[in-house]
Amino acid sequence: MQDRLTGLRTHSAEKHKSALSKIEKALCEMEHANEVITFNSVAQRAGVARSTLYCNPQIAQHIRQMQSHKEDTEKVPGPSEKIPDDITVLLETLDKQKAQISKMATTIRQLREDKKTLEEQKRLLIAQLVEMEELREENQRLRSQKTPTLTIQTV
Repeated sequence: MQDRLTGLRTHSAEKHKSALSKIEKALCEMEHANEVITFNSVAQRAGVARSTLYCNPQIAQHIRQMQSHKEDTEKVPGPSEKIPDDITVLLETLDKQKAQISKMATTIRQLREDKKTLEEQKRLLIAQLVEMEELREENQRLRSQKTPTLTIQTV
């Protein structure tokens, strides 16, 4: 029985050392590759459970330090560096969009005027069509009456 316990303890210690080695290797690789270091990404890279990282206070502290160190070293653009360029680009884009809107508004006004003109022409054509139809009907009516034709004699 004692041999079994000794064997289990030895196996557990080797497994723990192996996990620590994998974790350290993953952290080094991730840091050199400038990858984002999170508990999840380290666990996936090392092939261990996240709980392994959280349960070992030294490893958890080391990961947190690496995260904060990375955040500190990431350069945030200062007020005079990138922001004015962005504002210039935004202002240029805004001017272009204003010009497009103005052009579209002019086009819309012209189309509305054209629509009114066409509606008026349509109304006049309908009136002419109705008048022509009335004249055609009157013409047919007069033909059907067969009025005698007048003969004029000249002397």
